[in-house]
Amino acid sequence: DARHTAMYLMGKHLPMSTTQIASHFRADMCRTTVISAMSGIRDKIETSPTFSAKIVRAETAYLIAKNGRNTNENDQNK
Repeated sequence: DARHTAMYLMGKHLPMSTTQIASHFRADMCRTTVISAMSGIRDKIETSPTFSAKIVRAETAYLIAKNGRNTNENDQNK
């Protein structure tokens, strides 16, 4: 589930390519949303070299978990 995916990614070193990140998601999760979120995080790193990798991992985990919840809710609403 999304929580396990987030925990897995937090254990990895960033940056990972967006393709690698997307490949860790279940097929029914919105990969476009994930790739978009990761691009946003990469932009933050580029504009602020002191932006902590730990913060990036935490933010990534949050976005992944949030994306998973949204996907599940959308499935239930159909």
